[in-house]
Amino acid sequence: MVDLFQTLAEAPDHVLQMIGTSLEGRAKDPAQQAILESYIQDLTISKGAVVVELGCGTGPVCRRFAEIEEVDRVIGVEPAAALVATANQLANNRKLEFHVGRGESTSLEVGIADIVVLHTLLSHVPDQSAILDETRRLLKSNGQLAVCDADFSKTSVAIGDGDPLQACVEVWLEGNVTDRWLSPRLPGLLKSKEFEVKIFKGHNRVDIAGISTGPIWVNMGADAMVKRGLIGEAAAEALKQECQRRIDDGQFYAALPFVTAIAQKA
Repeated sequence: MVDLFQTLAEAPDHVLQMIGTSLEGRAKDPAQQAILESYIQDLTISKGAVVVELGCGTGPVCRRFAEIEEVDRVIGVEPAAALVATANQLANNRKLEFHVGRGESTSLEVGIADIVVLHTLLSHVPDQSAILDETRRLLKSNGQLAVCDADFSKTSVAIGDGDPLQACVEVWLEGNVTDRWLSPRLPGLLKSKEFEVKIFKGHNRVDIAGISTGPIWVNMGADAMVKRGLIGEAAAEALKQECQRRIDDGQFYAALPFVTAIAQKA
């Protein structure tokens, strides 16, 4: 199945609205905020810095970088025009600007960026090499690349062997993640594109309250199973209700580790 995020530019309005809501909701997750703050602290940010984020979605990461005093300009690039429109509506800082474009070939000038951010992008693209080539083109000499991505190979909502909710997650992964194994391959991938990895960290992200993306994995996975003829509507509704029951009863658990890397253009 094709990763949903590969076709966002052509996605219907209701899908884009769902994605936008999910991105903004995820940005409010304390665990996700902690990961973002961690790699911001790992960067060396000089006065007047220009930051470019490829695949910026509705712009929550860009908005956080715009709050940093040393940063002078933040440019977000996103292929889905509807998400760019939302990013512009939510923009709360004069430093921010958003453009419709693909991360593999932006219209930005060579050497514009002190920092390029790839926040949960590389695991969703089929041509990671092209993204990193464009990143090198955008970066100034000795510019920094910040990568944050999930280790989708370890995505889980299971609370026991054969958990039926995990089956929903597996189907969701098939339609929403291009490369489950990006995280363990990331250091080598960056080195192959002539980036020097300065910092590489792992981060735990666990949700026991159903406040983040875990319930979305289950609900979307159940719907996908119906479309594929694997289960009926009644079974899908029962799976969704079981997810909500666990949340209500304090039995919900969703785990998705993340990695972050700070690399320098060699």
